[in-house]
Amino acid sequence: MKKTVVLLLLVFFCAGVTMAQKSTAKKVKVEKITAPEAVVTSFNQKFMGSIPEWSKTPNGNFVATIDNNGMKQHAEFNAEGKWLNTASEIPFEQLTEAAQNKIKEMYADMQVEKVKKIERENISVFYKVKLVKDKESKMVYINDAGFISG
Repeated sequence: MKKTVVLLLLVFFCAGVTMAQKSTAKKVKVEKITAPEAVVTSFNQKFMGSIPEWSKTPNGNFVATIDNNGMKQHAEFNAEGKWLNTASEIPFEQLTEAAQNKIKEMYADMQVEKVKKIERENISVFYKVKLVKDKESKMVYINDAGFISG
């Protein structure tokens, strides 16, 4: 339990540092590709029956994008086929009651624009919530228990 909490806090810290930096990168056109056999095999074991659209990250990982009942899902694998993470768009109502209540309590004046469920090996599931009010937006990270970072 202690290890999970420490890992989760580390993820939140890294994400916060990343989000705090102003992005000057331009959007890069994503080229559709064919993933290697090891990556496709690993994908098929984890997401049986789904048909992905493949892209490649600048660091050489492969990303499978699938439509899961109208919600986008992105699964990242390394070149050897090891699953790294999955980010899934979900409705706000799929958050736990504790997480929903904490967001409503702390950000009552903001609207939830998007929620992504983030899954990684050996790390508890957490959620990336984009909140907006007028032209202002804020990204927060929350776990099932309602612990917020960001």
